[in-house]
Amino acid sequence: MENQDVDSEKRRKAREKFKPKSVKWLLVAEAPPGNPDRYFYYEEWSQYDDLFNEVIHSIYRYEFPEISVKSKRVKGPIKGMKPNREMIRPKKTKFLCLLKTDGFHLIDAVDRPLTKEEKKHCKQVVLDNIEDLEERMTSISTKETRVILIKESVCALKDNLVKRGFRVVNPFDIQFPNNSRQPNFRMGMHKVLKPYFKERKGKQQRQLDDLDSC
Repeated sequence: MENQDVDSEKRRKAREKFKPKSVKWLLVAEAPPGNPDRYFYYEEWSQYDDLFNEVIHSIYRYEFPEISVKSKRVKGPIKGMKPNREMIRPKKTKFLCLLKTDGFHLIDAVDRPLTKEEKKHCKQVVLDNIEDLEERMTSISTKETRVILIKESVCALKDNLVKRGFRVVNPFDIQFPNNSRQPNFRMGMHKVLKPYFKERKGKQQRQLDDLDSC
C-alpha cells in the first residue's frame, strides 16, 4: 500500500504540473499503467508511450507534419499516418507544455493501476468508480469543456456522464491505441478534434523547434 501511495502522489504532481488553467478538452482514459515508471505525464519518454504518441500525433499532425510518417501496414490519409516517435521522443516535455497551453488535459477513470483480476472485468470496475470520476471531472472542467472518452470500458460511461451534465463529444467508441487498434484511435480522434483544427486555422503557425518548456 505504501508504494501505491507514493506512486499516486508522484502521478498527481506530474499531472498537476501540466494542468491548464482552463481545461477546454478533457481526455478520460481507463487507468494508469501498472509499471510505476510509466505514465502519460512523466517527462521521461518510454518506448511504450503509445497513448502519449498517438494523442500528440492526433492533435498536432497538421500543425507539425514532421511528427507524422506513413504506416507500412495501413493505408489512408488518417488511419495510414502514424506518429514519428523519433521526432516526438526528445520533445516530450515541450509537447506536454503545448497540451497545457492549448487546454488539453488527461485523467483516468480509475485513478490507480488495475489489478490482473480487475482487468478481467474492467467495465464494471470503471462503472463502480463513476462517483469518484465525476467528482474529479467536476473539479477541473466547465460545461463548455469537451470530454473525450478513450477505451470501451470508459466509453460505456457516456450516457451516465451526459446525464450528469458533461459534454461528451464522441458518440462512438474510441479504442485504446495498442494491439493494432491505433487506426481506430486516429480516425475517432480526427472526428472529434475538428473544432480544434478549425480554431487553430486562423492562428499563427508555430514551429516545432521553437516550442518552449513550461
